[in-house]
Amino acid sequence: PTISRKVALLLDTGSNQIWEDADLIEESIRICGSLACALIDAGIPVSLASCGIDCLTGQELALNAGAGPEHGRAILELLARLDLEQAPGRTMEAFILSLAEAASAGSSGSPSLQRGDTLFVLISTRQRASLAEAFEALCRLCPGSQWILPVKAGEVCTLRDLDNCTLYEREVSDGHA
Repeated sequence: PTISRKVALLLDTGSNQIWEDADLIEESIRICGSLACALIDAGIPVSLASCGIDCLTGQELALNAGAGPEHGRAILELLARLDLEQAPGRTMEAFILSLAEAASAGSSGSPSLQRGDTLFVLISTRQRASLAEAFEALCRLCPGSQWILPVKAGEVCTLRDLDNCTLYEREVSDGHA
C-alpha cells in the first residue's frame, strides 16, 4: 500500500552510448518531474536523488521526502538545475549500491529511507548488466520497486530478465517525446 510508503525517484543522466542522446535524457527528466508531481498530488511523500550534478551547488542532486505543493516545486527546480555537461563524480551503479547498503543497515541516507518503507523508481536509459545488478540488490530490500526505461523507437530492450523489479519501457521518437 502506497499510503505507508515513500517513493524515491532515482534519475540516471548517463547515456547508454558513447555520445549522449539528448532526447532520451530530456524524456527521463520529464518523466521524473511528472511522476514526482503526480505522486505528491496523491499525497505520497517523494524524494529525488541522482548522481547528476546540480549546476548551483556542484553536488549530486538530492532532496529528502516531502509531499506538499512546495516540495513539488522544489523537485522541478532541482531538475532544472541539472548540469548535463558535467560528468558525475560516481557511476549510477555505485550510487545505487550505496543506497542498498544504507537500506540494508536501516540507516538514513540521501534520500532518507528505512528498509522496506521506500519504493524506488529508477529512471534510466542505460541497459547495462552492472546497473541492473545494482538496482536488483536494492529491489531485494525494497519490494515493488520499478525501472522506467526510455528507449528510442525500434530499440531492442536487453533487460528482460529482472527478477526483483518491474521494468517499463517508454518509447521516444526522434525529436519528440
